[in-house]
Amino acid sequence: MAATTGATNLMATVIRRDMAAFYRYLTERVSGLDGVDRVESAPLLRHVKQLGPAVLSM
Repeated sequence: MAATTGATNLMATVIRRDMAAFYRYLTERVSGLDGVDRVESAPLLRHVKQLGPAVLSM
């Protein structure tokens, strides 16, 4: 979750098992929250690469 400026106020990363679970999360959980007027989603269909944790050398 991060606060943003512009057209959106918040940005969140959500991990779900599949698109059906993601849809249920948006329609059953997020849309029912007070103050939520609109939801925009951009599903990531495949994870290719990720940075690992920083390694401190001694």
